[in-house]
Amino acid sequence: MNFTSENGGKKSIGCDLFLDLQMFRVPDFALKRIELSIPQVQIAPMNCPGYPLIRPDIEIYWGNRISEEIIASSDRLKWIHFGSVGTNHADVQMVRERGILVTNSRDIVNAAMVASGLAHITTLARGIHRVFYLRKDGHFSRQKFDQYFNEVQDLNNQTVLILGYGSIGQALAKVLKSLGMKIIGVRRSSDVLDSESERVVGLNESASLIGEADFIVNLLPLSEDTYQIVDSVFLAAMKKSAFFINLGRGETVVESDLVQALKRGAIAGAGLDVFEREPLGPDSPLLKLPNVVVTPHVAGVTQSYWAKQTDLFIANLEAYLDEDFSSMLNVVSPAS
Repeated sequence: MNFTSENGGKKSIGCDLFLDLQMFRVPDFALKRIELSIPQVQIAPMNCPGYPLIRPDIEIYWGNRISEEIIASSDRLKWIHFGSVGTNHADVQMVRERGILVTNSRDIVNAAMVASGLAHITTLARGIHRVFYLRKDGHFSRQKFDQYFNEVQDLNNQTVLILGYGSIGQALAKVLKSLGMKIIGVRRSSDVLDSESERVVGLNESASLIGEADFIVNLLPLSEDTYQIVDSVFLAAMKKSAFFINLGRGETVVESDLVQALKRGAIAGAGLDVFEREPLGPDSPLLKLPNVVVTPHVAGVTQSYWAKQTDLFIANLEAYLDEDFSSMLNVVSPAS
């Protein structure tokens, strides 16, 4: 594909997916598919090393790292498509004022997120995280593991509170219910009830339910309402035997409060994929606490990502070019 600034009348797609990590580097097969399927567009790499930060001529932005500066400098911008689930980088007033269409990629990472959530839950419930440390210290035996006998639990009849009960939360609920768990969903509005959950409540109603949960899974997006929502008060309301799992956004948690709760044994443990600042620094106490499982923001990673992402982007791109906006998938903010 020809990456030139002279687009010859083609619609220009600014793209920041040219980074080193495979999850954030659009592969050649995807670029070739777009070129062959929709020759009237042109990919313009930007906002990544070796390419310009600003391309004023872009009509479409595809990636994860758009900024207010880029939006303000792109007078022709009409559509932002995120390769991720989170869209908080586009949650700015000028997007609303200009009626810029925003879509995300929530459905293509559902299976990966569910698998990651289940992995964190089962690792903590079955004491597998304790085995990591026993093995590291040369004490890999049933006799040494016996000290954790009272921590190891079944999932059957345990209650899980899912913060952020959207498509991923509901997909996770289906799997957890099949294991005999009881589900309480929390979302912005409580007008959704599915066959998997015992209850679905609004975010403003969730505080009274924290103490019922054996597991709390945080899938919340970042917004003014969710910023640092998990703080010392929230953690103090949890059962001492409960686990906290965060696969949503690190900024929804006051990390220092969580560290103190884990150190004091105020909660049983945590499974964390996201953090206030990333990457997590080597001196972070979260890397040293034996009741914590950490992964480096990879809950949505899967080898099938780019095939699914390419299918989604091409389908939406075709609908966009046909001005068939009602057919576009994963619309977060509709065009006006």
